Amino acid sequence: QSTTLVEAGRVLLMEMTKQSVRKIMDGNTTKRVGHHNSLIGSPSFVQTHRDRIPDQSYPFNLLVAEPVTRAQRAKIPKAQAACDEEWTKLIKRETWDPYSVKEWNFVATRSRQTGVKVHVAKIFEICVVQGAELEDTDPRKKYTGRAVLDGSWVKDENYDVALFNEMGSSPANMQAGKVVDAYGLQDGYDIQQADAEAAYTQCELKGTETWVRLPDDRWPDEWYTIDRNGNKHGKYKDPVCRLRKALYGHPDAGTYWEMHAEKHLKSVGFTTIPDWRSCFVHPALKLYLIVYVDDFKLAGPTKNLQEGWKLIRKGIQTGDPEPVNRYLGCEHIVTEATIPVGSNPPHGDIPKPPPKSKPIPKNGEEVDYAKLAQAREASEKARRKIDYQRTDHPSAKRTKVKVMIYDMRSFFESCVKVYMDLSGATTNQINKTAPTPFLTDKVKEYDDSQEPAGVLQPKASKIIMKVLYGARMARYDLLHVCQALACKVTKWTKTCDQRLHRLMAYIHQSIDLTMYGWIGDQAQDLRLW
Repeated sequence: QSTTLVEAGRVLLMEMTKQSVRKIMDGNTTKRVGHHNSLIGSPSFVQTHRDRIPDQSYPFNLLVAEPVTRAQRAKIPKAQAACDEEWTKLIKRETWDPYSVKEWNFVATRSRQTGVKVHVAKIFEICVVQGAELEDTDPRKKYTGRAVLDGSWVKDENYDVALFNEMGSSPANMQAGKVVDAYGLQDGYDIQQADAEAAYTQCELKGTETWVRLPDDRWPDEWYTIDRNGNKHGKYKDPVCRLRKALYGHPDAGTYWEMHAEKHLKSVGFTTIPDWRSCFVHPALKLYLIVYVDDFKLAGPTKNLQEGWKLIRKGIQTGDPEPVNRYLGCEHIVTEATIPVGSNPPHGDIPKPPPKSKPIPKNGEEVDYAKLAQAREASEKARRKIDYQRTDHPSAKRTKVKVMIYDMRSFFESCVKVYMDLSGATTNQINKTAPTPFLTDKVKEYDDSQEPAGVLQPKASKIIMKVLYGARMARYDLLHVCQALACKVTKWTKTCDQRLHRLMAYIHQSIDLTMYGWIGDQAQDLRLW
């Protein structure tokens, strides 16, 4: 009996393994969109445990803004006004309770006596210029103020480093943004976006009770006394007040916001996409939504978008929806073009789907693997033939399509400017002909350990990482060289200086290159490749 049980277990394990592999193979499919491939499938099984160190590499979500120091802010009225506006907004949202003010010593002592843990942190203000690479007259270049919690300095009642659950948040990645664009480019569909207003502070802060110290110049009037001469004096030595909302900077704020948004979206009919966090679909309205922190991007039938936003805004405060434009630092331009039916000019015609091979027999039937292999080989030959014929004989019929252009020219102009400022390169040097981003190697195999150190090593990371973001977003031709240079940051040589200069010269001379894609078929005619 034990032998029979072992054999049955072995068969069951093999069957489960086959099913898992089949699910993964069925889920990992890609759809050809314009001249780039976007991942639109994922494993169909639900992951029950989220590893802190996953076995899958996800792209970084990264943006860059130009900081404004406190001294600069005092001299720039627009910058100070932006900070004042943000502070007033947080007070109206009751982000913290100023009337719960107490001396920190009292709160800590009470915590130690009762055994109920508390955390203490400080709030500080930051100011940045969004769209710093744009012209000063561009309305999209604006000052933004934020009051944030210093997440790197959070203590407990014993003034030890505070411990958190480290739940982590997972905003939508760049691929998800491209899929939304592809979905919204269909005939009769559209794409819109909106920003959540002070996103994190729309949800309550949970977990350990947290008290915060406010900046000295932001103390409320109730925290002061006024003497006979009209001078203000603080009532407290070390005042703290209770933090009520998930303020930016708190280690778990992103998680609480993500949980809040997901809970609401599910309650109004949206469903999540397995293994693609912060991505949602509404089956009834045929809408596809992604959430990147406070950026909401929605695509679907034009007639259903208004209803979709109405559902979203029932529980989440957002600005007015507008056509997709600037998203994650990239200009999204939707235009129209007339092209040959089934055409993809940059890379030849898109071939029709190959003939279906003989289906795999159902349970109970014998599998003729030899015939199955022959059928698949015939299918592949037919596909290659169709591909060749369609490439050499494009269709004479024309069709009008919507095209999405990803324009990051102003961003790359700022990259070149940063490089020239840091390296001292002149305009004549940057204009030297660079047809490719690669520097030709005279010797394929060489020992770079014998080369002298490069002068740009202390500055290389700042330049490469800035370029890498734009490359990942809309200039795939720069990816490989950025990765190659990033590997040399700790062992930077004179040759690396030359390679970096060649890359920046190429960017400067190819500044007008943009990525684009389109959907030219009806939804029922689309295929997964």
